[in-house]
Amino acid sequence: ATSGSKSVVVTAHDTLKFSWWENSQSIANNTTTIGWKMELIADSSGRIDSSTSKTWAITVNGTKYSGTNTVGIANNATKTLASGTTTITHNANGTKTFSYSFSQSFSGITFSGTALGTKSGSGSGTLDTIPRASSLTASNGTLGTAQTLTINRAHSDFSHTITYKCGSASGTIATKTTSTSVSFTPPISLASQNTTGTSVSIVFTLTTYSHTSGATIGTATKTITCSIPASVKPTCSVSVTDAMGYESTYGNPIKGLSKFKVVVTPTLAQGSPIASYSTTANGTKYTAASFTTDVLTSAGTSTVSATVKDKRGRT
Repeated sequence: ATSGSKSVVVTAHDTLKFSWWENSQSIANNTTTIGWKMELIADSSGRIDSSTSKTWAITVNGTKYSGTNTVGIANNATKTLASGTTTITHNANGTKTFSYSFSQSFSGITFSGTALGTKSGSGSGTLDTIPRASSLTASNGTLGTAQTLTINRAHSDFSHTITYKCGSASGTIATKTTSTSVSFTPPISLASQNTTGTSVSIVFTLTTYSHTSGATIGTATKTITCSIPASVKPTCSVSVTDAMGYESTYGNPIKGLSKFKVVVTPTLAQGSPIASYSTTANGTKYTAASFTTDVLTSAGTSTVSATVKDKRGRT
C-alpha cells in the first residue's frame, strides 16, 4: 500500500486521526521514506477553546517522536497537530510491515462534564514491496553443449553478473549484463571434477546490481546437473617388443624362442583413473598394464589387442 490511516474518537464531534503515505523508495538501499501527520478534525459542533500547551507522542517503526502543541480548533476545521518523515528499512526480500502508535493530551479539557484526558491509537501499515535479487532459470544439460540462461529480472534498472562453480573449478559467464538471456556452454573440462561418475553439478550465482547506482541488490543461486558426454572416454597405445632380443638380431621374433614384452599406455579422459586392462597377446588374455608372454608358439602374423576401462565405466 502507498498510504493508510487510523482514527480515534476524542468527543462526539472531534476525531484524532493519524495518516501515513509513501514519499519515496530506494531500491539500492532497500528503504522507503514515509510522511506522516496527526490531525484533529472538528465537525460543525466540534469547536475546542484551548490555548495551553499539550503534549503529543508518535512512534513509527520503533522511532519515537514527541513535543507540545495546542488543540484549540474551530467548527468544521482540520488542524495538524504533528507531522514528520521516517525512513524504514525493508526485509531482505523487499517486503515490510511497520507499526505505529500516537497519542495526544487533552488535559484540562472537558466535554459534557467528562475530562478528555489523553487520546491514543495504534495500527500498522504494509509498504509496497521493493524489488530485490533477480532469479535464474537454467536447465540440466550436457558438457560441451550450449544452453540459454534466463534472468528473471525483478526491475528494469537491474544488471547482473553470473558466475559458476563446479567442484574446484569456477568461472564468470557474464559481468553486469543488462540482457535477460545469456548463452553458456559448460566446458568439457568440468568432467575432471567427477572422475568416477558420468555427471557433474554446476552451481550458478546470480548477483543483482542497480544499473543506475551500481549498488548490490542481492544474490541468488541455481544448481543444474550436466552429463559427461560419451565421447569423454580413455584411449590407449600398445608397444610390443621381443623380450628375448631376437628381433633386434634377426629382424623378427623367432618362433619357439621369442617372448612378447607388451606395454599398454593409457590416455586418461578428463582425469578418470584406469580401472582395468584387458589385453590379448599370443593367444592369452592379460589384465596388467605391462607383461611378458610365454614363448611364441606359432609363426606368421600375431595381433595384440588392448582395451582399457576407466572409473566412469568408459572403455
